[in-house]
This record gives sequence, C-alpha cells and structure tokens, in this order.
Amino acid sequence: MERVEGIEPSPKAWEAFVLPLNYTRAPIKVAVWQRRLDGAHDSGSGPLRQFANRMMFGLDVWALASLSVLAVGLIALAVIDFRTGYLPDWIQLVLAVAGLGVVLIGSPVKLTWPMALLGATINMAVFYGLRWIVSRIKNREAMGLGDVKLVGVGGLWLGPLALPYIMAVGGIATLLGALVAGVITGKPVWQGEMPLGPGLALGILGTYIAALAGVSLLPGAV
Repeated sequence: MERVEGIEPSPKAWEAFVLPLNYTRAPIKVAVWQRRLDGAHDSGSGPLRQFANRMMFGLDVWALASLSVLAVGLIALAVIDFRTGYLPDWIQLVLAVAGLGVVLIGSPVKLTWPMALLGATINMAVFYGLRWIVSRIKNREAMGLGDVKLVGVGGLWLGPLALPYIMAVGGIATLLGALVAGVITGKPVWQGEMPLGPGLALGILGTYIAALAGVSLLPGAV
C-alpha cells in the first residue's frame, strides 16, 4: 500500500484493507505491512510459550510413544518404591529393553546407541561407587542395588551426561519429600531410610521431557 495523502490508517484498517480512497495498493507494501502485523500478533511469544508450544504441538507420534512408555514405567517404579522400598527388577528390565530399542530405532532426543550404553555403564558405576562409600561410612547398606539399576536405565534413555541433572533433581526431590513427611508425621526421618527411587524417577523423566522440548542437555546426542 502506498500513501498519497491524508491521515494514516490504523493497524486494523491496514489489516482489513479498509482504507481511504486516496490510498493505492501496491503488492510490495501490502506484504511488508502483513509481515508487521503477523509479527505483532506473535509478539507475546517468549521462551516459556515456545516451550509450551513445542510440548503441545511439536512432538511426533514416536516421541509421544517413547515418552509414554518411559513415564508409565517410572511412575510405577516410584509408587512401588515409595510404598515398599523395593524397585522390581522386571519393570526396570522392561524399561531398559525399551530404552535400547528406542535408541536403535531412532531416539527422539538424538541419542546414539554407543552413548546410551556408555550412559548405562557410567551411571551404574558412579552410583555403585557412592553406595560403597556411604555404606562404609554408615557401617550399613546405604543404597539399594535397585537405585543403581534405575540410574543405569536412565543412562540408556539419556546418556551419561544427563546424570548430574538426574542426581540433582533426585536429591532435591528426596530431601523435600523427607521434609514434608517429617512435618506431616511430626517425626524426624533424616536418620531413617528415605527411598531414592521416586526422586530418581522424577529426575529421569524431567530430563527426558526437557530434552524432547529442545533444551540442550545432552551433548552426546547427534
């Protein structure tokens, strides 16, 4: 649109092409103004909105299927560990096989199978070492082998470089859970056994969701 004379129309007038007769329409100007209007409509989109749009509309069927399998397995493990203090091997085995299968077919988080195997190995080695050290300090078993296996499963889905995020979320979630339980029951739980499974499951699931949303957490992905 090209101005000849008169008062400048409002943006809505430009959008609807409701203009005075003393305006002429030029295709180039129309395209420029349309782009400006489109940009104005999207001006409210920030990182959080892009994250939400990605999670709502950007995931394909394969990504949603893999996320569903992982979420169901981790939630089941978290509930069982919270109630019984036990992480069933068969559920972890199913998640491990599923994670390896997802990587071999094509990981939605772009993880390669060598990095997946390396992740399982390093994660389990780190947690087994922590288990050995803390058990020696406390003179009793401080961490179950189920927790070691669980972080190994997380390594198959996310690789070794996601372990710090899993540990951070798992530790914070466990401490908060212990604090809430202490407040509710009125009894200190710091010296008792606090199940790590629910916190670790939350860390694995949260990290996987972040990776699906495009957050760069996994340098080992391609």
